[in-house]
Amino acid sequence: MNFQGQHRGPAEPVEPVKHDAVADKPRKSWSSRYAWIGTAASIVLFAVSLGVLWKLVQSVSWAEVRAAVTAATGEQLGLAFLFVGISYLFLTGYDALALRQLRIKVPYRITALASFTSYAVSFTLGFPLLTAGTIRYWIYARQGLSTAKIAALTVI
Repeated sequence: MNFQGQHRGPAEPVEPVKHDAVADKPRKSWSSRYAWIGTAASIVLFAVSLGVLWKLVQSVSWAEVRAAVTAATGEQLGLAFLFVGISYLFLTGYDALALRQLRIKVPYRITALASFTSYAVSFTLGFPLLTAGTIRYWIYARQGLSTAKIAALTVI
């Protein structure tokens, strides 16, 4: 009823009034708000890994390394490089199988890059879950994989 006692008809819904510009912006999800944490952790882990590598290199006697390499025959070195290459080729299969198990499609060249570099760094520095996980994060995150999928891939 209006102030004269007459009915006007059905009431129309009233839209709420926005009082500030914050109400116009969509809210960020938790994962997008804290996405920088994964990147920061990766950088810290990489820096720690470089520090460990530096300490290891300082304890190496380069004269002994040179003597060992010159004592090996060309055939021995060639076979060593061949089998290392074959070994890393097979290691890329682990990532390919893990991606298949997780039902994620990534081009093989990206899989091979991520697998080779993550295994090479983790075999050199140790701490494979951290070092390999960091390398995989850097490479697979650019392909759109979530942190959870990359962690599952690293653990598999």
